[in-house]
Amino acid sequence: MSTPTINSSVSLTASIQSRISNLIEANNEESFNEAFDALYAPTLSNISYNGAVISRDAYKQELGALYSIGTGSRASAAVTFQEVFEVVGGSDNSGDSIAIFFTVIINRKFLIRAAPAQTKVSTSLNAQVTNETGSDLGRISTVNHIALAAPVPVNLLPTLGSNA
Repeated sequence: MSTPTINSSVSLTASIQSRISNLIEANNEESFNEAFDALYAPTLSNISYNGAVISRDAYKQELGALYSIGTGSRASAAVTFQEVFEVVGGSDNSGDSIAIFFTVIINRKFLIRAAPAQTKVSTSLNAQVTNETGSDLGRISTVNHIALAAPVPVNLLPTLGSNA
């Protein structure tokens, strides 16, 4: 077995990042479903989401709920990628591995003191990417996904003339 090397090509990384953005920024369930199927292989297995082993359908539902897809409460979402590591698979054809750390800011439709309520989702996604069709850069076939969602604090400043 050969030793995996760090890939100097950004094509797989750029492709996965683009598909993650499409998934998170989807405005409705139909576009979310299309983005999910473009990112995750139909044979997606070995799914660990926040430490629990779940099915592909359950994972899809969890992600839809996490990113508030189809709830009507979300105005927009924006993804910021912090770190991405890509390792090219060895000669055993096991596929490539990718680790991505990113945050998502979800803007809600309701306001708090004239500012949109926001949720911040911090994510670590470690995945095995395999090319089942031979025609694209591959889709995620195994995933370990950890996500933590928390409201973004609203700092209420005292108004002029108040004694606060």
